[in-house]
Amino acid sequence: NILTITLEDGGTQTVDFSTVLAAAGTDDQALTLATGNILTLEDGGIVDLTPFLDNTDDQAITASLDNTSNILTITLEDGGTQTVDLSELSETVVAGTGAITVVDDGNGNYTVNSTDPDESITNEVNTALGSSANTLTVT
Repeated sequence: NILTITLEDGGTQTVDFSTVLAAAGTDDQALTLATGNILTLEDGGIVDLTPFLDNTDDQAITASLDNTSNILTITLEDGGTQTVDLSELSETVVAGTGAITVVDDGNGNYTVNSTDPDESITNEVNTALGSSANTLTVT
């Protein structure tokens, strides 16, 4: 609480603010956010915070899908885009300990793999195999 002033001639002057600061006290008030955007001070007084709010970011969002590349593009009205590569998506369906997996290669082709989802060894018998007009039939 001591202020020291250095003079041009090299001397110093000190001022003791201890008694001044002690007499001034403190203004330790509780603050409360009252109704809406009004900040209320414990010992009286209010501050309206409304001018400081920024509620102006009401942008429209559009999305477009390029079916050739499976790229989803999301665009904000005021600028900025985000792209998502959907060709990397795959899905796995689990039944018991078996699973059916469907994988999209990104070109509209899907590969289906199965590891006996019904866990039965008695229904894996092929009784007929045939083909007609480029169609393979397995019964």
